[in-house]
Amino acid sequence: TERHLDVEQMPWKPRTIDLDVKSYVFADAGRTLVIAGGKPIGPHHTSGELRTIDMRAGRDLSVVSLPAPVNFDGVAAANRHVFVTTIDGKLICVGAK
Repeated sequence: TERHLDVEQMPWKPRTIDLDVKSYVFADAGRTLVIAGGKPIGPHHTSGELRTIDMRAGRDLSVVSLPAPVNFDGVAAANRHVFVTTIDGKLICVGAK
């Protein structure tokens, strides 16, 4: 089901996060928002970044550097794990042991 909230309905005050990421992929994992993308590290090279945010508290849970940018629609969340595919062909799993 889709959830649409007005700014006034959010459990925390809206804030801006400067991710310095070229493209974004978002995944809703219950209370956790997963954001991933590509981050410039030089004139011809990019890395990736995966960030999880507690949607109720509005705070970062984790920030993970990735070896390459994330593919468009390349994020899935299941069973307390986040699966990411990167443009260099890797599948990366991050999460609880």
